[in-house]
Amino acid sequence: MRGCAHRALSIGALLCVWSCASSESAWDQGGVHYPNLDAGAKDAGPCIPATCAKLGAKCGQAPDGCGAIVACGTCATGQFCGGGGPNLCGKTPCTPTTCAAQGANCDLISDECGDVIDCGECVAPKTCGGSGHDHVCGAPSSGKGGSGGGGAGGTSASGGKGGASGAGATGGSTGGAGSGGAAGTAGTSGAGGTGGSLPDCGTGLDCQTSPATGATKCVQPGTQNVGYCCPSGKMLSNGACVTKPPACGTGLNCSASSITGASACLSGGNIVYCCPSPKIINNGACINPPPTCGSGLNCSTTSISGSSACLSGGKVVYCCPSGKIINNGACISPPPACGTGLTCAANPVTGASACMSGANIVYCCPAGKTIQNGVCV
Repeated sequence: MRGCAHRALSIGALLCVWSCASSESAWDQGGVHYPNLDAGAKDAGPCIPATCAKLGAKCGQAPDGCGAIVACGTCATGQFCGGGGPNLCGKTPCTPTTCAAQGANCDLISDECGDVIDCGECVAPKTCGGSGHDHVCGAPSSGKGGSGGGGAGGTSASGGKGGASGAGATGGSTGGAGSGGAAGTAGTSGAGGTGGSLPDCGTGLDCQTSPATGATKCVQPGTQNVGYCCPSGKMLSNGACVTKPPACGTGLNCSASSITGASACLSGGNIVYCCPSPKIINNGACINPPPTCGSGLNCSTTSISGSSACLSGGKVVYCCPSGKIINNGACISPPPACGTGLTCAANPVTGASACMSGANIVYCCPAGKTIQNGVCV
């Protein structure tokens, strides 16, 4: 590179942006500048997404430089993403920046904490970065084409004149790769390439209008609407592109949230979590269904000592064996029926005996005695 001087830090991808005087200037791809790449290097292949390691990001989300977002993990308890710098963990709470505060009006930028904000799109013919400033709309700007190839040596038959020039190299531009430069005359530069643009989204993809982890920024076919689309075979779920699970079977017990022993599957376009047949859901796990409850048993919706699990109306309950009742969280044999004319209390008292009054256990003093200060006297 010639005549290059460090200019600024691009918040949008945590990468340095460079200003170069020569035609081998830094080029722009997906809103992120990649320094020290000449026009020929740009033609070597498609945009290569930056990784968390390349960005120096340890947490949160960050633009990958190709129109998508990379997730870079979470911080330990007590730390904040951005507390140690953009996408770095630290103990100081981070205050996110805004597009306005950064003077940005297009493309994705980091909020300097651990998230990504979309600063919008440019109206044609302006392009993002066309002004010469990152994340600012401006007139399209194509890089100059490479120099034309030297003319072939002349022959005596042609009077020694130079042959045709080679084609110019591809011109760099904001928004994507420019087209190839035109062939020049011998020894002169070819014309600059035209400005690039976002790719078409394609059809049959799962897309949304806001950024999502793993999604690519693109233009909806036949429109100028920008969307974020998952690759083929993936779908959007909780703000990220995930592999599509298989369709759910019929007659399964399913939950909208993940449960132990369940598998993810698609039901009506939504991801749910279903137990394998014939298991049922109980307390956040898939279990083998217990037998049907017998009739006339004393049961509880929670487990109690001495009870057995069984199914009642499709739900798991806990029932005492026949002939036993529930008392203080346990199955017990019922005491005898209370006599008449006795002084009784709902709670145990000294000298009293347990007995059944209706369906309830009470504590009654012997005949002729009353209760004083918790004692039969």
